[in-house]
Amino acid sequence: MKRINNLLPRLSLSLFVAALSFSSAALSEYVPFPGKHKVRLISVEAANIVSVNFETWPGFGRTLRVTLPDLVLPGESAEPKPCELELAQKALELTKKYMDSAKEISITDMEMQTSADTEVTTAVYTDKGRLGQALKKKGYARAASIDPKTPWCK
Repeated sequence: MKRINNLLPRLSLSLFVAALSFSSAALSEYVPFPGKHKVRLISVEAANIVSVNFETWPGFGRTLRVTLPDLVLPGESAEPKPCELELAQKALELTKKYMDSAKEISITDMEMQTSADTEVTTAVYTDKGRLGQALKKKGYARAASIDPKTPWCK
């Protein structure tokens, strides 16, 4: 009996850790459609947001609103300067041209809260490369890790 009483605290701790691990995994985002999926452009809503359609099963399409991850765009501050708004407009124009001229568009490993969601966070790839990288290369976007006080205008 004494041996069983010594094991109870360890068993309780193990069960607690397992329950905690399960609950944090259940609350995190997951990828219901893993891998690469060819998509068709529906519209460009913003420089970092596009609507696309893809086949979940042959003959069954699904429209998703895709937000590019880890991007900050100019003009998102509370009081944007005129030059930031100009850069934001150029970013939107680049996204439209980039997506309209793409021969192939795909997304991979879409992060969602549930498989029924239509809001997705993932990178958008084209035959010309990643959209997010193109925006960063032109100076129309930057990583979210960059200090927000860094000025957009020179």
